[in-house]
Amino acid sequence: MEHLCPICQRALTKEHKIKHIDYHCFPPKSDHHYSSRESVSGEKLKVKIRISSGEDRLFFKVHYDEGYSQVWTDPDDDESRIRINHTFDPDVSDLAALRQKLRTYMVFS
Repeated sequence: MEHLCPICQRALTKEHKIKHIDYHCFPPKSDHHYSSRESVSGEKLKVKIRISSGEDRLFFKVHYDEGYSQVWTDPDDDESRIRINHTFDPDVSDLAALRQKLRTYMVFS
């Protein structure tokens, strides 16, 4: 089964590792990057999304396997990641609304 990027509908590249399979929207587009990780049995483990507008970048990662999410703006600063103590499926049909939701988490965390 072909996996598609839920943002741009392009086919995701597949990297099969020993314990999991990584899927990437590659090459990354200027406005987004999407990646996901599944177990070899097909269980969703992680999803990572970058949303960009000009110089403004926002990152979001869901750790389904560990039960939490993260949001951050600086990819080089792990200390700045804000932990959200639950998971949710990001609605990528409206990136502006998703960006606002993630910014809200950053303000109130």
